[in-house]
Amino acid sequence: MLHGDFSDQNTIATPTGLRIFDFDDCGYGPIDHDVANSLYMVLFDAEVHGRTERYEAFCPAFPTGYADGSGTRLDNDVIDDLITTRVEALAGWLDDLTAAPIGIRTSSAAWQDVLRTFVRSYRGR
Repeated sequence: MLHGDFSDQNTIATPTGLRIFDFDDCGYGPIDHDVANSLYMVLFDAEVHGRTERYEAFCPAFPTGYADGSGTRLDNDVIDDLITTRVEALAGWLDDLTAAPIGIRTSSAAWQDVLRTFVRSYRGR
């Protein structure tokens, strides 16, 4: 079972430990996909808000914690490839807005510029 939308906004610290919620996008699939999706979302947020140090700290810690907690072996190359695939899909949609999901297609020109800046930043890493 994959969360599908994991981020720090979907967690809360309780006296008994960390709780995860918001399972609207949950489903079944490869664990590497869920980890890559989470890393992508943190990367995007960090880039857009100029807090790249947040991603640099989260990037090694999250997959390690996930693997340790679940006893599952993760393939970092697969995770990196999945993140790149997601960025390239975004780039393709920005190049052809008629093929883009409605949220991208109908977003403001300013937001589309933010998305393009993110794609360029990722490609420049």
